[in-house]
Amino acid sequence: MDYENYELYPGYSAPKLTGHTAFTTAQWTGITVMGILKNLYNAIRGIPDWRTNDPEGDENGLPKLFRTKQGLYIRLLYALVEDTFNRPIASEPGDYIDCLIREHDKTYKGFYPPLRLTDRTKRCLNLSSYNYLGFGGVDKYPKATEILRNAILDMPISTASPSAELGHLPIHRQLEQQLAKFLGKEDCMLVGMGFATNSTVIPSLVGKGDLIVSDQLNHTSIVQGARESGAKIKPFVHNDPADLERVLQEAVLGPKKYGKILLIIEGIYSMEGDLCKLKEIIPVAKRYGAYVYLDEAHSIGAVGPTGRGVTEEAGIGTDDINIMMGTFSKSFGSSGGYIAGDRDVVNHVRQYAAGATDAASMPPACAMQIIQALKMIEGKDGTDIGPKKLQAIRENSCFFRKSLEDMGFEVLGDAPSPVIPVMLYTPTKIGDFSRMAFKRGLAVVTVGAPAVPLMYGRVRFCISAAHERKDLENALQIISELGDELQLKYRGKHAPNPRAPGTLDSLEHKRLAEAEARAAKVAAKREEALKARKKIKWNPLVDKKSGDVNPYGWADRDVSLMAKSKIVLSNWDYLGLASDPTIQAACIQTLEKKGLGSCGPRGFYGTYPEHLRAERDLAAFLETDQAVLYPFGACTVSSVIACMATRDDILIVDEGVGRNVLTGVSLTRAKVHFYKHCDMEDCERVLKEVSSHEWKALSGVMGPSPKRKFLISEAIFGSSGDLAPVDKLAELRLKYKCRFILDETHSFGTLGATGRGATEHFGIGSSAVDVLCASLEGSGASCCGFSAGPTGVVSYQRLLGSGYCYSAAPPPYLATSVSAAISSLRKTGDARLRKLRANAQRLRSGVASIPGLRVMGALESPMVLVSVEGEKDPAILDKICHNAQRRGVAISRANNIPKMGLKPSADLPVAIRLCASSSHDNEGIDYAISVLREEVKSVVGKIERKVSSKAKAAKKPKSSKQAKKSNLVPTTPISPQTHGDDKPVSKASQQEASSVSAGVSMPLLMVVWFVLSLYRQFLNRESVVTGRFVTGWLHKLRLDRNSTSPAVRAFYHLARCFGSHRTYGVMLPVIYWSFGCSVQSALPFITYCLVCIAGCFLKCAMSEGAHARRPSRSWPSISAMNAVTLPFFLLRHYLGEKWLYNSFGLQSLLIVSLAVVWVFAISLGRMEIGDSPSNIVGGLVSGAIATHVMRLMMADSTLGFLEGSVGFFACPAILFAMAALLLCPLPISGRDFAMKFYGHAARHMVTMVTFMVGVSMFPQQAVVATWYATGLRAAWAFVMYMAFSVVCTLLIRKFLATVITGVCANVPSLRRHGLSTYTTMEPILNAFAKGVAMSTAVPAAVNFLVAA
Repeated sequence: MDYENYELYPGYSAPKLTGHTAFTTAQWTGITVMGILKNLYNAIRGIPDWRTNDPEGDENGLPKLFRTKQGLYIRLLYALVEDTFNRPIASEPGDYIDCLIREHDKTYKGFYPPLRLTDRTKRCLNLSSYNYLGFGGVDKYPKATEILRNAILDMPISTASPSAELGHLPIHRQLEQQLAKFLGKEDCMLVGMGFATNSTVIPSLVGKGDLIVSDQLNHTSIVQGARESGAKIKPFVHNDPADLERVLQEAVLGPKKYGKILLIIEGIYSMEGDLCKLKEIIPVAKRYGAYVYLDEAHSIGAVGPTGRGVTEEAGIGTDDINIMMGTFSKSFGSSGGYIAGDRDVVNHVRQYAAGATDAASMPPACAMQIIQALKMIEGKDGTDIGPKKLQAIRENSCFFRKSLEDMGFEVLGDAPSPVIPVMLYTPTKIGDFSRMAFKRGLAVVTVGAPAVPLMYGRVRFCISAAHERKDLENALQIISELGDELQLKYRGKHAPNPRAPGTLDSLEHKRLAEAEARAAKVAAKREEALKARKKIKWNPLVDKKSGDVNPYGWADRDVSLMAKSKIVLSNWDYLGLASDPTIQAACIQTLEKKGLGSCGPRGFYGTYPEHLRAERDLAAFLETDQAVLYPFGACTVSSVIACMATRDDILIVDEGVGRNVLTGVSLTRAKVHFYKHCDMEDCERVLKEVSSHEWKALSGVMGPSPKRKFLISEAIFGSSGDLAPVDKLAELRLKYKCRFILDETHSFGTLGATGRGATEHFGIGSSAVDVLCASLEGSGASCCGFSAGPTGVVSYQRLLGSGYCYSAAPPPYLATSVSAAISSLRKTGDARLRKLRANAQRLRSGVASIPGLRVMGALESPMVLVSVEGEKDPAILDKICHNAQRRGVAISRANNIPKMGLKPSADLPVAIRLCASSSHDNEGIDYAISVLREEVKSVVGKIERKVSSKAKAAKKPKSSKQAKKSNLVPTTPISPQTHGDDKPVSKASQQEASSVSAGVSMPLLMVVWFVLSLYRQFLNRESVVTGRFVTGWLHKLRLDRNSTSPAVRAFYHLARCFGSHRTYGVMLPVIYWSFGCSVQSALPFITYCLVCIAGCFLKCAMSEGAHARRPSRSWPSISAMNAVTLPFFLLRHYLGEKWLYNSFGLQSLLIVSLAVVWVFAISLGRMEIGDSPSNIVGGLVSGAIATHVMRLMMADSTLGFLEGSVGFFACPAILFAMAALLLCPLPISGRDFAMKFYGHAARHMVTMVTFMVGVSMFPQQAVVATWYATGLRAAWAFVMYMAFSVVCTLLIRKFLATVITGVCANVPSLRRHGLSTYTTMEPILNAFAKGVAMSTAVPAAVNFLVAA
């Protein structure tokens, strides 16, 4: 949207009178109410919220994914300002950017429509990017494109291996040495993502028993790293040295004794714009012996005379900082992060940080960009580009900040920070400022909750060295005009009421007073605390090990061995795409247009068409609704788990999962249950145990609120190579009502006929898993990751996925590599997969033939884990690997075994990781096997096998169970559907299974079922054929489904409304009450119930092989049955069998026409929402039959029962309902589908029978009244009925909860059935209460009120 006709929200002068707190509170309240009303309107019209839509879960009765406070925020508040975030750009991230225009989807029928991209762009001054020094973009230094092009061509696009294994290349070491020298530190380590630098490094430095002292405004990546560490976390008031000292004094004087204290601070705080008070903070940390961790993400390169960051700006030596951290996505125009410090500290981090052990190392082209930028910053490139940029960023930042302050804006932060926030406060100004600035050609970032406190929204300007002074002056003029329009000059002419609270300025005196009071208390305790400090000996920051520890996978730290390797067997490039010429060419093409770095998060002008294209390609390839691209593979699954689950949930996790999954599990703070590795029996045991406690969630009148359950597993386990039985997990997901998160990092691109992963391999479809996620470091030729699934799942992560929201977007060329990899999979995937599987089989068989080695992993897996039998010493494996490396075989020991944080009880194997690739040839594999054989023999020695009865038995043919234990590779090929944990079936179990599956049938039933099967096949074909013509039919009638005409939309809305069960459930009882509660007026409701029971019976009969997706849209349509039966039966019953013939005339024709229009409208309404014509026709035919049956066989006897002349068991309507339930077919293959309708039929039967009994037992005297009196009775009856319904529902829930919880508390064996009993009984009892209320309670109450 270009906002040409946009109008501002009113009332912006109100803070002058009310102050900010009152006005902002009123606005949030109004917006919330507005959001509730708009969502209610959408719900009434049957329009789901697409941002949190989850039809698959709803139809399968799975726990609600988005019924959380975050989901509420998305539905009610975020939708109002969604258009101001995630704006894509179609150019390099320079001083000006081309923003792609988005428009609301005009075909969307309700409020909050989704945004759709157009082909239009708008040129805007870029005041949002992190491109502080202007290195981001195309050719921002001499020969930039040529240098980066050569890096892509000469080195792999992605290393596909962690730096602790084989991912550490010479270019990485060159950059680390250069950066360490620049920072004045002994050593440095690179991480592929800035966010992951904090989140993975912090847990390697501290753990349980330690203390983290963290600034309360630290970045989310720091918060996550601190939480994962397990250390105690204590925040201190932002940038307040006195409060920091208070926390340290409490740590020294308190009863809790810590091993060490780590102080974590930032150089520039990204939402505040202020510099860290290093001069005051460092002495405090030294005084109490705290180690200092400094995050310079926004300050490195941006401040300091030579760009060395906040330490240089503050005049603090880097020797006073133990760990220096920074990122490259800002001042360097690249991607990734670093930590620098003493050599032993850095080596320790290399060994234990997940960013080094479980994540692919930095893409080489990104490293090359950083090297070139660093050379210019240091002035070592022979030009003055670097010094000029440093001078420009400083001057531009100071000029812009000073100008805003002079205008009267409330500006936060300190000079010379390039991050300049300006306060907006009220929520509507967040959207209005962004829209109006965009309209006038400024790309700015406005920020609200949850990134900042709810009451303190702001706009954040980011200044760059690339900006010219005239452009900044023009921008300031526009901002000043906006400030006047929105009344934002709070330190000038728009100052709010000084007597009313709200502004930060008004609270300044209070903060200063509190700071002075803290300083006084701290000074009083200082002497006592320092005496206690002298008695404490803190642990070293890291354990200093004897000898020179090698933190790499390469022998003797010799990274040049990669270039000498004849074959690389320990990286994850399964399909050989990392060096594919086609993918390289695509990456270079993007590089030449967009440059390298994205220089911003996805939400803040960091989204490029390449990202959106990669997401579309992933979703289409995986056959899911949508996909979201994460910037770093290793942080993908952890972000997904932490986003989808909360601390109130229960996680059921395979104990063989790797570090990245465990990180996400730990971040949720949820209750965790591990089940034995790939053991579905134990998994089901855990689920049963968890389910046995759900009865405790039954208390209360609002119904049961059991904790959500999540199944979490990897498809192919990176730590063992085993294959999870994903199909069995999918079955347990439905059986126990769990959500299923599957990590397909090593199965995406390697399993399935087309490489779609484990879901394709097991033939279950992507919808069987709630959230599919994976790293693309292996088969995606990128360092990115993805998550795919329903639209609601993906939209939820776009706002709440920490690794997506709070990190810079991946470089556009790496998104292009994803699209190119998927295109390659589509074109050449079949050949690549055949070659991969052949190579994997050859590698596995060859390694298995080496004496003394134990081979692990599923036969389907391209990853082979190899260990030495009887040896757990990793040094032996390292020796074998290093010797093989020197002979040209690049292999490495797997270094991804969790050593800290959350750990399952099972020990993961210490093994060499071997990975097959389609790029390998037979000669190379054979050479590698021969080298490995020789080195194993050399290092381990020939193993003398002792001859024993056990060994002799081992020579005999082994069962599959024994083969699994010994991990020997069978010579016979296996089916793609074979599980890695298949066990032999004993005769007893075979007999038991045979007895279970055996059954009894009769010839008549077999014939009936055969006929039904033929009819089902006919319906399936007819639905396909007729479904193609529906759109054409509706178009001819000018009733297109996606029409935006108000008349068409109103027609469909009314058709759906009048044909719904809710309308019938209220309208028919109202008819009964309105006409004096006579037995004749009861007949319409009884007819409706009988038709619903018959329809449910037919649906159950036709449910063979059906699934639970969209059960309402199956044969026949019950809505169509009611549309025919109700009007035409009532006409024939009340007017006579041949009334049309006997009284043919204009009036009778009009009545019949109205009935036909009714049927026609209801049928079209059903087709509009996707019901097939065959279902509609089936409903119409069935309804016509029901009309005749009801009139000829049931109407008179039903009236006789209501009048007391026919007995209970002589009433055909009651007998039919009971027979339908007792004889209802429930096919095995469609049981879940059929049971839904069986439950509906049972509820209709209970309501109908209760209603009929009540009418017959308590007959009401017929009342002849005027239309006014009839309407009054109807209104009173409706109100009373709704009141009775609410009261009865609450009482029934409380009664059931009390009874069931009491029984479960005293009978443990029944506990696992508590929730299912409740969910079964509650609707039945409500149906009973509904029948009683309609037949007795409401009529009695209405008669009393009318008489009164």
